[in-house]
Amino acid sequence: MALDFDDARDAESLVEHVTSMTETDLACVGIDGTVDEQVERPAVLARDSGCDGVVASPAEAGPLRALLGPEALIVTPGVSFGDPTSDHARTGTPAAALRSGASHVILGRGVSKAADPVAVMRERRAAIAV
Repeated sequence: MALDFDDARDAESLVEHVTSMTETDLACVGIDGTVDEQVERPAVLARDSGCDGVVASPAEAGPLRALLGPEALIVTPGVSFGDPTSDHARTGTPAAALRSGASHVILGRGVSKAADPVAVMRERRAAIAV
């Protein structure tokens, strides 16, 4: 699978679902319900409003693919290669996110903050092959 940023950039709009929130966090800000409910409800609203897709955690890629169908963009930040310092509460590996239904993964700080970003990107790209 080719990973092409141009596909995501050309999207009319995306709706973001925060990947760092847990049910405890939601309760602290007065939101009742589960994380799943808080991801699915706006995703359906986005789809029904004509959005091309959503930004969601790797953990939600599969359920969102089933909910939104095969054409929706599902962009997943919060992917991890076992980095214990990740600030995302709902993570997953890039390969697992893609297998579950993500159309794109974001390889952020794990690459950009590496001593040799090019070498890390090559290594991670090989690991993503699905």
